[in-house]
Amino acid sequence: MPLRCGSTGGVTPTISFIIPTIGRETLTRAVESALAQSHNVASHPQHEVVVVNDSGNDLPRADWFNAPQVRIVDSNCIERSAARNAGATAARGKWLLFLDDDDYLTPDAAGALLDVACETGCSRVYGGYRLVNDADEMLDELRPQVRGDALTHFVAGESIPLGATLFDRALFFKAGAFDTRYATLEDYDFVVRYALVSPVECTDQIVACFRVGGPGGSTDWSKTNAQHRVVRESHLNLPHMFKRIMESASSDPFLRGQAARAYVSSARWNLSSGRIFTGLSRLCCAARVSGWRVISQDYWRAMRQAR
Repeated sequence: MPLRCGSTGGVTPTISFIIPTIGRETLTRAVESALAQSHNVASHPQHEVVVVNDSGNDLPRADWFNAPQVRIVDSNCIERSAARNAGATAARGKWLLFLDDDDYLTPDAAGALLDVACETGCSRVYGGYRLVNDADEMLDELRPQVRGDALTHFVAGESIPLGATLFDRALFFKAGAFDTRYATLEDYDFVVRYALVSPVECTDQIVACFRVGGPGGSTDWSKTNAQHRVVRESHLNLPHMFKRIMESASSDPFLRGQAARAYVSSARWNLSSGRIFTGLSRLCCAARVSGWRVISQDYWRAMRQAR
């Protein structure tokens, strides 16, 4: 795919901020929030911004086009999963951060995330985030505290936005990148697969703001429920997934309950769809993951949680 614009002068970037865009007017704010990160030095940029133009048209000219840290990849309407993969392929940084074109980073987000990555040696680090409306008014502020081998949390539906997370570039490709078959929940699918190969750490600092609602989005939310079932089944079918869930849940009754809930939900859907063998297999997995934890209140608290 064509790569144009920008140069980091031979300096290997620390972070590649990848911003796929369909040409929304909020793009400039997203790019400028990445350019403003405190680890940038004008003459020797330590970060780069890879803007993936998936609009099919030329992007409106803006001041950030001239920044040496910015490179533009033309992906020509290949959808956001493939656009993100194109950005990751073009990226040169050790770390990747995927930011949508209507979201933005807070000052020193990069510094806060890199500090945790350096202190812990973890290859997946995230921070707190805010949900805002079109007027940039805060709707909520969230600081998840998921740490360590968090596979069970993510299989059970835990969600941490891509734009608040650093991913190790080498492990990004090892985990299989974004699956271009999915029009929705492709981010959720990816973070579960990444959790198979990496633990997670976090900082309490707010690192990003995410717009909720508003026109111009590229997600077809009407397909979300059906897509969730498809994604969940693909995860549970992965080789060694049951073994990894058992490792991730350890002996924690709550985590065992989360895992059992995922298997029971899958069993119900498969049995109702006539997939008898798969449904019974899922029930066996639910029973094995539950064990004696069924006597724990924490186990049943996890089982009763709404998805």
